[in-house]
Amino acid sequence: AECFAERGEIFANADRRIRALYVWHAMEEMEHKAVAYDVMQKIARVGYFTRVRAMLLVGGLFPFHTFRIMRHMLRVDGFSRWQRAKIWAKGLWWLYKPGGLLTPVLGSFLAYLKPGFHPWQQAVVPSYQRWMDALARTGDPVPAGDVLQQASRA
Repeated sequence: AECFAERGEIFANADRRIRALYVWHAMEEMEHKAVAYDVMQKIARVGYFTRVRAMLLVGGLFPFHTFRIMRHMLRVDGFSRWQRAKIWAKGLWWLYKPGGLLTPVLGSFLAYLKPGFHPWQQAVVPSYQRWMDALARTGDPVPAGDVLQQASRA
């Protein structure tokens, strides 16, 4: 959620409706970011080491499966091996370079590994209230997403 809501350049050239979908989902994640954590702690009684092990497992398996699916899609879409290699190089650099999509949120990921961590110790993204106000005013997530895009240009 932090990646998409606060970085207007990511969706600068995207269709307004696609941007609205991603930003809406990011804001929705902000609203319930502690629900699964609380269930895990209070109902399942998961301890620290299980919580950390699960996060590290998901942190590795999520990209692995995403990349596996992308590999398949690029192949069936007819991209040559050389084209796929260039797409992968560009995409991995975009994700993992200094200041890329994922490196700015590394601190949030690492905070989860601390004993005593709770998701509400981290504030919602600064654009959350601006988006909520725009959504309440317009009743439409597309212009609400546009407000965040306009704010990132300012």
